[in-house]
Amino acid sequence: MRRPRLLTAARPNAQDFSFKDAQGQTWRAYADRLDNEWGVVAQQPESELLGPLRVFQAISWGALGFGMVFLLALFSLSIRQALQPLDSLSKTVTALAAGDLSHTAPVESEDELGRLAEAFNAMTNSFET
Repeated sequence: MRRPRLLTAARPNAQDFSFKDAQGQTWRAYADRLDNEWGVVAQQPESELLGPLRVFQAISWGALGFGMVFLLALFSLSIRQALQPLDSLSKTVTALAAGDLSHTAPVESEDELGRLAEAFNAMTNSFET
């Protein structure tokens, strides 16, 4: 599995390649020829070289997974909180349609849904009179 490749344009003789030894262990090697025609070869087991990268990759995937679960839970809670006033208003309308005029809509906010609940309560009060 020898795949030499050119590292830099300034050093055309430099090569970075991988190979397997007789025991099947994969090694990464770097070879370069110096100006005095001597050569430098450095080699390291690929597992040792890529070990910290794999640990970082595992931590990154874990953090990404945790972040996704956290955002999904936050999104779910936000949607639930936004739709809760609609649910209570829907129950009030169902009770009014069934003839229970004593049922009032809880006014939980001062936004459009709160004003709608106040309008339903005013409508219910006008039916009672």
